[in-house]
Amino acid sequence: MSARATSALAMPYWPGSSIADRRAWLEGAAEAAGESGDEVVRTVVRANRTELVMSCGDPEGGTY
Repeated sequence: MSARATSALAMPYWPGSSIADRRAWLEGAAEAAGESGDEVVRTVVRANRTELVMSCGDPEGGTY
């Protein structure tokens, strides 16, 4: 559950955090999701990561 919550907080819709902070949260969420063994949680975190890099116009978004 913490992986889903952390990845949701990393979304660019919440003010006050830098993109670097949001990426760090997603990295932590990805680690927790991997340890959970839950494919749904891993998919949610990957989708949120994709949304973040697309929202901030990251030209290397496919590498995250």
